[in-house]
Amino acid sequence: MMLFSRNKEQTSIAKAVINPGTVSVVIGMVVFLFPIELPNPVSQVLDMVGSMTAPLSMLIVGALLGSIDLKSIFIGFDAYYGSLLRLILMPMIAILALSPLGIERELLGVCVVVTAMPAAANTAIFAEKFDGDSILGSRSVGLSTILSIITIPLIMMLV
Repeated sequence: MMLFSRNKEQTSIAKAVINPGTVSVVIGMVVFLFPIELPNPVSQVLDMVGSMTAPLSMLIVGALLGSIDLKSIFIGFDAYYGSLLRLILMPMIAILALSPLGIERELLGVCVVVTAMPAAANTAIFAEKFDGDSILGSRSVGLSTILSIITIPLIMMLV
């Protein structure tokens, strides 16, 4: 948030660290590490929310892509440059960095493939929220998602 915000006084390290995302990760780690049994209604709600994650992200990406002209996704160097970094360069760096460590092939594959995923929908959301170029954000999400159809299988074959 500090990187994206134009108003630096409004952001702080404490605000960046203590947010719903990090608090939920800490709670999740505590529940995972210590076998805490959650009440059945709470567990069911968490399962339902967790199963909504993928469909909701697809709806957000679809809404972002629906708001721009499909031809404009493929015009301009910026979105291609970001996609190249995200889909090819970062996974290659992950392969080079993790391979010498002797990590099991399956774990290496998971780490590299996660690195090779397309830009998240929150790219455009953050750009919009912090007065950035939300059109470029939407184009980057769309282009990297389309290109990932080709690049993810190639990266998986490399691993």
